[in-house]
Amino acid sequence: MPFSTKSSRNSSKHTSMESIPDNLSQDNQTQEEDVKIYLTVTEMQELFNKSTGNDNISETLKNPLGKFMIQMQNSHNKLIEAGKVDGEKISIADLSKAFQENLSITNENLKTAMEKSAATVKDDLYKRDLLYHTHNPLIKCPDKFSPHPTLTSISRQIESNKLFPQGRQKFSGGSNPPITEWIYSMNAGQIKLNLSEEEFKDKLLQATTGEVHSLIRSLIQEEDSIGGIYHKLLTMYDFTIKPEKAKTELLNYKIPRSSNLHKGQCRIIELSSAAARIFPEGNMRKQFSNIEACTALIRALPHASSTLVNNAYSKMLTVTAENGTTPLFTDLISFINPYHESINDDIRRNGKVYLLPSVRPYRNFRDTPYPNEQFYNFTNYKPGNKF
Repeated sequence: MPFSTKSSRNSSKHTSMESIPDNLSQDNQTQEEDVKIYLTVTEMQELFNKSTGNDNISETLKNPLGKFMIQMQNSHNKLIEAGKVDGEKISIADLSKAFQENLSITNENLKTAMEKSAATVKDDLYKRDLLYHTHNPLIKCPDKFSPHPTLTSISRQIESNKLFPQGRQKFSGGSNPPITEWIYSMNAGQIKLNLSEEEFKDKLLQATTGEVHSLIRSLIQEEDSIGGIYHKLLTMYDFTIKPEKAKTELLNYKIPRSSNLHKGQCRIIELSSAAARIFPEGNMRKQFSNIEACTALIRALPHASSTLVNNAYSKMLTVTAENGTTPLFTDLISFINPYHESINDDIRRNGKVYLLPSVRPYRNFRDTPYPNEQFYNFTNYKPGNKF
């Protein structure tokens, strides 16, 4: 029994000794929880009211990042006051001033970067306008030249004279030959001979005459590129219909009553190909040209023939859609070939009638003279008389 009492006392003493650290830790935890490290709504409102005289603090509080930094500054200062950390307090005025200065520098850098970017874009657009011939040319200039001269033998020189335009085929700025045919001959000769760039420029001079020869000579002296020379020549001497105008004419085109299906198809191909030049060479240009040509043919025909071709085109679209392709205009022409005669008959009867410009009617001067017209009496005329 005494043993048990002693044990009980020891146990009670041990329990009371162990409970002391727990009470201390709870007190410390309570004190830590009492330290508010975040601003309450009321404190934030008071800070707003007090900061009316300080623009830096007001602007910082309006910024989400600035507001968060002030919360951190407040937490830091309260921890120092509670003795939880060592260090110096941070002034809210100094923090706000530093934040606004940094923000001002960031905005200035952003403004400078934007101005530089705008200037770069403007410069790129300007250069793109100057080098339009390299982005979407009507006719591509040769892009492969030999790094060394190739006309080093008599046989090569004779061969070059046969391949490049000579005599009446020289280009002088007129329509015979057209500039597109002349450029095609120049490109074909370059593909076969692969001349150096200087040799090709010499051939340009030899294949031209008159004002065109003088122009090219000046451009070569100014060290203009082959692409630049081509672009200037096409700008000055090419009268091929422009894509925008071709698109407009294609939308309004109707096959005349005096024409036929074959001529109408040729005109549509010409206009659709010209309109498709708004796209670079490739699949996009091909698809646009064919779609525009097919729909233009449907619009250009009289009502009965238009319905027939439209039904045929719809069937072709259904078939080609499974393969992920679009019908070609030549396929549509072949598809409606059995109805060729009936379509031509419909065009002769119901095709578009284009009125010719009005011509000034013939006047019978004896019957209807112009008003205020003077007539002289030659009845008593004798040589030497004055009237």
